[in-house]
Amino acid sequence: MRLEDMEIVPINRTGNHDILFNLFLQYCNLYDREITVVDKMVINDTISLIHRLDLPTCKKLLGRIGLKGYTNLNYSEVQKLLKENLPKQNDRLILKFYEENRVKLGCFKYEVINILNISDYKFYKIKNSLKVVGTQIVTNKDYSKKVNKYDRKYIYEIKLKNEY
Repeated sequence: MRLEDMEIVPINRTGNHDILFNLFLQYCNLYDREITVVDKMVINDTISLIHRLDLPTCKKLLGRIGLKGYTNLNYSEVQKLLKENLPKQNDRLILKFYEENRVKLGCFKYEVINILNISDYKFYKIKNSLKVVGTQIVTNKDYSKKVNKYDRKYIYEIKLKNEY
């Protein structure tokens, strides 16, 4: 039975009941479906783009993996440890980590152009139909600029469907 087929209605949605209900739905959505080709692509990208994350986020992931003794490590040592141990982990854990850090691991404009193999002109034509995850401030020498980050899963789905 799929989650969509069930009609789950909480009786008393106040306080802790609401939190538990949301955790239940999150668990069902995460473990109900199979790992697809798009998920595999996102997992590979998450592992390769781990350098985009800040130190506290990386240490949080090391704690989830179950490694000990990472509190006094510097950024490069934490990155090296993650690169070695993250591919050995469960795919669902990596997907959950991607979902939590979607903005940092999202695609920039140049990545969308490379993934879909399109020109700048074609990108500007389809730009409004792409799913924006959030914005990030990028500093270039003397000035800062806000740029949109696009959902990596959505871009790979478009690539597989060839809808551009």
